[in-house]
Amino acid sequence: MSVKSLFFWLNLLLLLLPVMAQSQQQVEVATAAERQQLLQQLAKSTDPSQRLTLLVRLTEVFVTQDPTLSLSYATEWLELSTDRESADYHRVLLQQTTAFMLLGNYQQAYQTSLETERLARLQNDTRQLFNALRRQADNLNRLGQTDKALPKALEAMQIAIDANNAVPLQIIRYDLAFIYLNLYAYPQAIQIASDGLNLAMTGDDSNRQANFLHLLAEASRLYKQYQAAEDFARKALELRLSRQEQALVALYHLSLARSLLPQRKYQESEQQLQLALLAAQQVNNSIEQADALQSLAWLDLYFGRVDQANSRYQQITRLLQTEEHQASFRRFSLLHLSDLLEFSLEQQASALYKKLALHEFHFTEPQQLLDYWQVTAQVANFNQQYQQAYKALEQVRQLQQSLFDDKTHKQALVIASEQHKSLLERDLQQASQQHQLDKLTHQHQKNMLILFSVGACLALALLLSLFYHKSRRNRLLLQKQQEMAQQKIAVKNEFIATLGHEIRTPLQGIDAVLAQVLPEVEQQSSRQKIQLARRSVWSLDNIINNILTTSRLDYGVYQPVDQQVVLAELLGRLHDLLEPLASNKGLKLSCSVASNVPGLLLLDENLLTQLLTNLISNAVKYTKQGEIEVRVELLNQTDSSLQLLFKVRDTGVGLTTIQISQLLRGERLNQQRTLQAGPGLGMLVCQKLLQQLGSALDIQSVPGLGTEVSFSLKCQVSALLPATPSAATEQHHALVVEDDELCRVSLEQVLTELGFVVTTASSLQQVKQLPQQLWSWVFLDGQLEDADALQSIQQLEQQHQVDEQSRFILVTGSAQNHTIPAISALLSKPWRREQLQALIAQLAQLPPLKPLYQIDYLQQALLALNTEQRQKLKANVQQQLATLQHELTEATPDPKVFHRLIGSMGQLGLMRLSQLCRLMEQQLHQHKKPEPWLNNQLQQCLQQSQQALTLLFERYNQQ
Repeated sequence: MSVKSLFFWLNLLLLLLPVMAQSQQQVEVATAAERQQLLQQLAKSTDPSQRLTLLVRLTEVFVTQDPTLSLSYATEWLELSTDRESADYHRVLLQQTTAFMLLGNYQQAYQTSLETERLARLQNDTRQLFNALRRQADNLNRLGQTDKALPKALEAMQIAIDANNAVPLQIIRYDLAFIYLNLYAYPQAIQIASDGLNLAMTGDDSNRQANFLHLLAEASRLYKQYQAAEDFARKALELRLSRQEQALVALYHLSLARSLLPQRKYQESEQQLQLALLAAQQVNNSIEQADALQSLAWLDLYFGRVDQANSRYQQITRLLQTEEHQASFRRFSLLHLSDLLEFSLEQQASALYKKLALHEFHFTEPQQLLDYWQVTAQVANFNQQYQQAYKALEQVRQLQQSLFDDKTHKQALVIASEQHKSLLERDLQQASQQHQLDKLTHQHQKNMLILFSVGACLALALLLSLFYHKSRRNRLLLQKQQEMAQQKIAVKNEFIATLGHEIRTPLQGIDAVLAQVLPEVEQQSSRQKIQLARRSVWSLDNIINNILTTSRLDYGVYQPVDQQVVLAELLGRLHDLLEPLASNKGLKLSCSVASNVPGLLLLDENLLTQLLTNLISNAVKYTKQGEIEVRVELLNQTDSSLQLLFKVRDTGVGLTTIQISQLLRGERLNQQRTLQAGPGLGMLVCQKLLQQLGSALDIQSVPGLGTEVSFSLKCQVSALLPATPSAATEQHHALVVEDDELCRVSLEQVLTELGFVVTTASSLQQVKQLPQQLWSWVFLDGQLEDADALQSIQQLEQQHQVDEQSRFILVTGSAQNHTIPAISALLSKPWRREQLQALIAQLAQLPPLKPLYQIDYLQQALLALNTEQRQKLKANVQQQLATLQHELTEATPDPKVFHRLIGSMGQLGLMRLSQLCRLMEQQLHQHKKPEPWLNNQLQQCLQQSQQALTLLFERYNQQ
């Protein structure tokens, strides 16, 4: 049943897409008051030019509210004006196309878009040409001419790619996904829609996100991935409800209901259908009401409620009794007949069939015509009209063959569009097979040499036994030498580690100062020199990291440290760092993350940065032309644990098998000498690091074609949501109190780049002279020359320059614990930009102190209960809060207590308490012990929540 009505609903959704796709060239929909004002101005206007301007505006403001009226204004404008090349003519054509599509007149919409294309090509306007081509593809797709729609969409895609604009790329991906749906290429449609969703997620356009999620839900359902379809449909419905767009709510409820039906979740599906019916009634949409009633009637028949199903069909009859809805009425009647026959109600179906008097000329769509002949055959067979049943079945057979041929033709179009990719994959497969053959030949030769060597070894065994005692003495001597060498290595590693640690701090200061000087330099040559100096600092920092890592690996085992990491941001920083090196050689550097990889992960950020930096740097060195691509994919996932695959591919000179083994041993290659590359530590460090983590480098290379280096890492999905930049810098004001000038300058620069407005002070005396300002973020040195951190905080509180929402971060080089209650977190020196950014992202997860709760949740929860039920609820909540209070006093709190309170407090409306419990649960899982600042925040929120609940329950008990 859901498959039969799929394309009908896809077309309904696409009716609104052209309007939403004009965000850059079309004004927002006017309010009712503005429309009324425009109508009054038109009635009073006598100036022809003013009247033309008003008519253009009226076509825009009525296009979604009343498409027929919008067309009448467009027709009047065309009659009054002879101008066929102006911007107003463009606007009128766009509104005409949109109105025709909304009215279902796709042939006329296509003809109008042809005129738009002509004008766009004449004026060389690529933006209008893009709009015209994608509308032509859209209308041809609706008219069933998919083979003509595909070239139009591909030409529009090429325009969007050349313009490198995210908005047109999203729009054309949406159209292409629907074209692939009509071509029965469901995997390709899902992939294109996923790419479009990723583009939409980079911005704040929740409307396009909801559209792509809805499209993914429909495509996944057709591909029989029902659970994925349900997940996409729920997310789409949630976004659409948040936008409060009542006109589209019914459609999204229907989509979710249809994804639940194949999973036999009939009760929840019925609830969604009831909600869809209610939403369609509120906007007076007869078609959507009829669709919801039809699905509800099927459920009634499934559960044996035949009378109720017939009653719903009567409601459909009353809704679609007008002439304009006759085609839709026949379609729904045909569906109802199919449902009656499906549940063996042949007598009722026969009576209804006779009453409706349906004929084949009533249906133009092949699928509907096929359904008509199938129903006719079953009804005729029930009435023992076997001759008529035979003729109907013959029509069914011919239509099925026609539909099969059409499907085969459409799939051939998809195969043709994938031919180039298939040829490339075939070449790569042949090269891989040849490589395997060479490897087997080499192994065979090696085995033959081993066989010949066995005899010689047996002969030498007797001679070796004569030197046994001498070799034993030599082994003891060698063991002593090795112990001495280990001691020397330990001393060397300690020296290198200390030296690297001391070098890193001034490097950070040099980079910060250069970054501040760069905007002040006007001469281009001087700016290039500063950029060259910064890249040299970054290169030196990378070399120091490699040396320190090698030292740690030689001295002991590397211990990874889990951190909150957003992969997209990490790859973005690496791209900004290494892209200048690539662009200097004319190379393209691109980074991407697969859509199924979670946004926020727990892994060692420094380790991953070092691995990718080394691999990308090597790729840049050995690539003369082409591109370098970094790709992150998901290998497998179990609950919160997952395994990621990192790939770095280049189009460089390539490596042989021997060269790969030399590279992994840290040996210098001939290419390195030719290109004056580094000492070759990068690959060796990566290999050793990955061996410590139970992984290894996988190098696939073909000389002359390029190299692909990949490795896998295990990590965890973070329970924290990634903080957006606006959340992390809510008030955009930060105060840095630091007496060390280098550290103060570094902090100021990084915070400014992160979007803060930064004020600095170097002593308590300067703090007293600060202007009157409220700071939400304060970075404090542990010990100033004239005060400590606690005195600085007290001075700021005395001057009313901080409040309860201010966050204090202690920047210190001491390893001892600080127990100042107001301190939110520690930033240890020397710090890195990534550490500071991650720290700000974590602290930004703390919800604001006010409001404590959402009053709407509490009112709905309490008003729905009587006095006795409120008393029971109050006792239950007090018991849970008492349990939470007791658990906070324990040395090792139980994370299960906080997990249970996340949902119960959130459902009650205590959103801040719920979010703090979520943070506490994560702290306990990661560190087994809560941090003092989080414990203090939770204690304070708990006390305020208890007071607020007590007052609230008393007020409702008095009513």
